[in-house]
Amino acid sequence: MQTYEELLAENAALKCRVAEVESENATLRVRLAEIEARLGMNSRNSSKPPSSDPPNVAARPKRKPSGRKRGGQPGHKGTTRSLLSPDKVDRVVDLKPPSCGKCGAPLRGDDQRPARRQVINVPPIKPDVTEYRQHTLACGDCGARTTATLPRGVGSSAFSSRIKAMLAMCSGVYRLSRRTVEGLMSDFFGVDISLGSVSACEGTVSDAVAAPVAEARKYVEAAPVVHADETGYRQALQADQASPPGEASTKPKAKAWLWVAVTTYVTTFLVHARRNTAAARELLGSFAGVLVSDRWSAYNFIDAARRQLCSRASLEGLRVDRGVRCRYAGEGPRQGDQAHVPLVAYAERAGALALGFPGTYAPSDETHGGTARRWHRVGSQEDRGEVPEDTHAESRALDLRANRRS
Repeated sequence: MQTYEELLAENAALKCRVAEVESENATLRVRLAEIEARLGMNSRNSSKPPSSDPPNVAARPKRKPSGRKRGGQPGHKGTTRSLLSPDKVDRVVDLKPPSCGKCGAPLRGDDQRPARRQVINVPPIKPDVTEYRQHTLACGDCGARTTATLPRGVGSSAFSSRIKAMLAMCSGVYRLSRRTVEGLMSDFFGVDISLGSVSACEGTVSDAVAAPVAEARKYVEAAPVVHADETGYRQALQADQASPPGEASTKPKAKAWLWVAVTTYVTTFLVHARRNTAAARELLGSFAGVLVSDRWSAYNFIDAARRQLCSRASLEGLRVDRGVRCRYAGEGPRQGDQAHVPLVAYAERAGALALGFPGTYAPSDETHGGTARRWHRVGSQEDRGEVPEDTHAESRALDLRANRRS
């Protein structure tokens, strides 16, 4: 039989074990809630595109029939291909009827205004191959042997600058795979090229445009207003960015991020392995103007006075409901949210004005739902005391609630 002291010790150990299990249970519940929240995200309750919706998500309601016929509507100005000018026509073929279509009598003469039909064709393309023969000659005086040098612009590559530019356009601008580019060059132009040569040509073109790209980045850094955003981008894993030092990754591909900075005339891109502040700083450089972006925390290094939420980011997180107030709803500030406080307040104010509620909006010191900031319309019935506090959610036409997203 256990002694009293042994029972006390066993009871204390069991209490500790129960506390550990409860703590572990609480952690697992939080993880389960996060997983369920992620699994429940779709295009209707998040920024995910409709193409990512699983089969169990109900399709968006179809638009009601308008009663109009398909195609161009009455009064619509149609467009047709215009005829090229005579100086751009390579050949002209005059077609004349040999005899009358009714009685068969022979026909002679010319039509001053014949019907014109132009057919555009691409001639067969045959590669233009130039062979450079570098002769090596011996000097009759000293016996030294000298080899002729290649002309300027001709290097060790078997492909000209024009072909390299075409390959880079096909893979970079038109988003064709390297294997597709390889087949295109063979089928259309009769040029046999390997996948490795396609990659080598891409690298050559990339080096050639390094200076214009640097100039574009400087233009963006000096611009007064820049729009920035980022999206997922699949690419081959780079060990120096995504793998631990000294370790090679076993994954053939990894998710990187495509960053973009847009101005009126110049747009720059950056592919980075991270979606963090370091990547945003690399994208914007020494930018000192006004940044238009969403609420992603990577842009928090920009002072709030130089931040502007884009219209979609402002209205995407605002839920239209009944009520008069534009109030900020949430469970309190989280990491990275402090810099967004004046921005979200501005978004709430701008959202109220954008939805047709003119007037002056001022912050309220009252609290609601654990938060201490609201925007309310000065001079409204509520401010004059004509509407009781408990009827806010039932009486008015506007309640914009910001959805706090990191």
